Amino acid sequence: MRVKPDAALVHTRYMLAALISPQVRQLTAQSVKGVGRPRINLGTVRGIPLPLPPLGEQVRIVAALDHAVSLGARAVHAAVASQRRAAGLRSAILQAAFQPPAAAHAS
Repeated sequence: MRVKPDAALVHTRYMLAALISPQVRQLTAQSVKGVGRPRINLGTVRGIPLPLPPLGEQVRIVAALDHAVSLGARAVHAAVASQRRAAGLRSAILQAAFQPPAAAHAS
C-alpha cells in the first residue's frame, strides 16, 4: 500500500511517526488478519485516527523526534564505547594477575 499525503496539510515524516506510534500500532494490531502473511485492509487503514496539528507544529514535532533519536544514538554509541573499554581493562587486569612475576635482576 502506498500513501501520499497532501504536503500542504501533512509533513510526511510526522505522518510516519504517527503511524508507527505505539498507540496506532496497538489499534491496528487488533485488525490484522492472517498468520503466515499478516495483512490489514485498506478500509482499516483509512479509518486510523491520526492527530493532525497545524503544519508548523508537525515540523516542530519532527525536529523534536530527530533530536531525541540523535540523543539516543549518541547514548548507545557511548555505551558501546564504554563496554569495549571495560572489556579491554578486564582483559589487561586478568593478564596482569596471571602473568608470572618478573625475575629479579642479580646485581
